[in-house]
Amino acid sequence: NYIGVQDYTEYTGWWCKHKDDYFFYGSDNIMNRLSKNNGIITNSKKIWKEYFIPAIDHFRNAVKSRELVDTLYTRNKYFSLIEGSAEMNYKSGWKLKTSDWVADHSQMKTAVYDEDTNTYYVNKSETLYENNFKGAYDYCADWLISRAAWLSKEFGENVAVVEVDNSPAKSDTDKETEKTSAPKTTTTSASLKAGEKFLLVVTGGKVKSYKSSNSKVATVKNGMVTGLKKGSATITAKLTNGDKAVCKIKVTTDPTVKIGGKKFNKNKTYSVKKGGKLTVAVTGKAAAVNNKYKTSNKKTAKITSKTNAKKLTIQAGKKAGKATITLTVNGVSFKIKVKVK
Repeated sequence: NYIGVQDYTEYTGWWCKHKDDYFFYGSDNIMNRLSKNNGIITNSKKIWKEYFIPAIDHFRNAVKSRELVDTLYTRNKYFSLIEGSAEMNYKSGWKLKTSDWVADHSQMKTAVYDEDTNTYYVNKSETLYENNFKGAYDYCADWLISRAAWLSKEFGENVAVVEVDNSPAKSDTDKETEKTSAPKTTTTSASLKAGEKFLLVVTGGKVKSYKSSNSKVATVKNGMVTGLKKGSATITAKLTNGDKAVCKIKVTTDPTVKIGGKKFNKNKTYSVKKGGKLTVAVTGKAAAVNNKYKTSNKKTAKITSKTNAKKLTIQAGKKAGKATITLTVNGVSFKIKVKVK
């Protein structure tokens, strides 16, 4: 109550914000000061959008980044790791009766935030949870997703608020392990920008292999789909029993490359003095991830920046002449013609 929390089951509301009760904390409370600092507020919103939203999306099995696949688990993976011992601890906790549970985990109106449509979805009716460890785990996972959804709404601009009968938060995660008579993909169609990724999940059987109908537009490896260039492709998952499941992919835009602040012109030859530099910038969501580059004449010009940088540098050598720098960004190649004077 001292920090404004009346109910731990409520995932909306700020817990420490503008707390001016001098009797308890005083107006110099550090949280008070932080929550009023415009610089911190601005950067908090940026950090939330760039780092936390992708992590939460990954947790609820809507990942678009290979990096997160390698560093974080989904909610079902976490559950599988702790299920055995945690179930026993849950039962022991009830038997010991040392104190009441911090939160009632029987029901909750779940919520989810969709970054693509900038929409905050909240359930009209409450989701009911079982009186066992799985019920408590599902409650905590949904609470985390719902809290993150509310924060996304608070940090966002012009976020639409929509009430639904069944929250997308629960249906997304349930589909990850749902067993059906016929195989299917949890996403039947997806629209990506070049450089964007998402993990395609198949239910109803074990996947043997994945295949893209147009590998120049989109590729797939171990279920991770990557948009490469504008166009359409169909991702087919072949199961061990011979069945198939498909997902249609539409890639809308190519990554953008700018040289010297201006959009790259494939017909132009860029001039630079010996020892000089040209700045190359790659824009677009995740566009510079895993980029590759090579030069036809290293003595004349070459790229000196490290792989994965969004800002690259073409360094002219001490020898005059011409060179072609080939920059490949998520499967899309750009040939940059350079003339060193």
